[in-house]
Amino acid sequence: MKNFIFLIVLLFSLTLFGQEFKQVSPLSKSVDLPTLHKINTVDVSTINWVQIHNEDAIARANKLPIRAGISIANEIDPSIDGQWTLLPNNKVVWRYKLAVPGATSIALAFDQWKLSEDAELFIYNDYGYIVGAYTYNHNDQNGGIRQMSTVPVPGEVITIELIENAKPNTLATPPQTKGQTQGDITIQQFTGQVGPVVLTNYTPKSILHISEVVLIYNDQINDLPNKDLGDAASCQVNINCSPE
Repeated sequence: MKNFIFLIVLLFSLTLFGQEFKQVSPLSKSVDLPTLHKINTVDVSTINWVQIHNEDAIARANKLPIRAGISIANEIDPSIDGQWTLLPNNKVVWRYKLAVPGATSIALAFDQWKLSEDAELFIYNDYGYIVGAYTYNHNDQNGGIRQMSTVPVPGEVITIELIENAKPNTLATPPQTKGQTQGDITIQQFTGQVGPVVLTNYTPKSILHISEVVLIYNDQINDLPNKDLGDAASCQVNINCSPE
């Protein structure tokens, strides 16, 4: 990470904080999926906290807006990173676990965002705090690829989960046992429960790419645990950014 050289304002608009999510739960909460053993940790070793706290003190003394967090360049691509799992109901689930040491909350900045019509995207922590589901309705109204910033999730560790209908012929060969699946083919061919299958590579229908992770360290949402995201009074969040 290079030295911090400029300041931008990341706008979490009222519509973002109060936006309507699809009222469903992540599949991982109801389906026995393979354990995510890998936690991807963002490198925060070069953050100069002394400088940041000094700058924050100056801002407070001059009654200026207080910085909420630090934006860190960190690319995440569902086509390359994380784990894809194919389920017997012809759904695919992508999960990616992310740790940001020192964060009170974590937000994500997508430089590419276009969910497929059947997609559901969630972001959650290990303590039951869930944001989502984001859906096709959160896409660019003109059908293009948009940029997107997500609602912060409390904690140092979050999981991103994307659910879609599987593309045809997701597995290269027809299933031979109950432990293998190929969407609806498995359901027709076998009786009884068929276990999920981890895919070694898969390209989703949705177009998603995360370019930055926001380490929020001055987070009023965590100070007010009963406050609904839709009740946010101030929506401008100052983020100190580090360019690539």
